[in-house]
Amino acid sequence: MRGRSRGGMWWIAAAAVVFGVAVALAVAPVARRPPSTYQRVVAIASQLRCPVCSGESAASSDTVQAIAMRREIARELAAGRSTHQILAGFVAQYGTWILTRPPHHGAYTLLWLAPVLSVSVVTVLVVRYLRLRSVRRPADADALAGGQTGAPQDGGDAERRLARYL
Repeated sequence: MRGRSRGGMWWIAAAAVVFGVAVALAVAPVARRPPSTYQRVVAIASQLRCPVCSGESAASSDTVQAIAMRREIARELAAGRSTHQILAGFVAQYGTWILTRPPHHGAYTLLWLAPVLSVSVVTVLVVRYLRLRSVRRPADADALAGGQTGAPQDGGDAERRLARYL
């Protein structure tokens, strides 16, 4: 029996080592080639709106203007300009509306915060409304108990009104 347990343990240990090596190879970083010029053009053009189309990026549009924008991006990449410089050039030419996502600074911060702020304000207003609606004033409880208002004269009177209310 002893020989069998050692033999079984050896196979389990070997399987664990093979599995560990396979996981390490799968997770290990693979040497990646830098993106091609085409991939870089598409990545930059996807950050720009098509000046003619409504809601399309310059990467997905087939209009003459979008094609011209992609060619200009390719020329600027060939000239050694960075993505930031290319985008800044388009913003200088067309304005910030050309960007598919507005910048996160200045007055554009309100565009990013507006949905969060509006949901927060609505939530606070609904909670306050529900709390005010659920709160019963003592005068309302007295009116429901029998039409009397004011403080009760003795403890028995308050208990009778409470029993009628419930």
